[in-house]
Amino acid sequence: ITATPGVVCPGEQFAYPVQINVDETDAVSRITEGWCRVEDGICPRAFQGAEYYVNFLDGYAVSTTATRTVPIDLPPGDWQFRHCNEMHSTGRIEVVCYAVEVTVEACAAK
Repeated sequence: ITATPGVVCPGEQFAYPVQINVDETDAVSRITEGWCRVEDGICPRAFQGAEYYVNFLDGYAVSTTATRTVPIDLPPGDWQFRHCNEMHSTGRIEVVCYAVEVTVEACAAK
């Protein structure tokens, strides 16, 4: 997934398209997000977000633009913002993840 803009400074926002389709009913979704370096795939613990849960009673579909903010202390370089959704429904577990490519520049304080 491509970010807009694709090159940002720490503390700036970027946007990307999201399409979500949940077919299961009576489901719980566990969502995690975090940052990983492109060059070696390492995901520093300091840049992993908190997990949160969403409950679904019926099917759900949305197509929208998501916006996120680059952590103020994220070092310059090529990064992936990763998002995973772990869906639990009627004895089944399904995991779906995506990555958004973002280049972080060394920017002077504004």
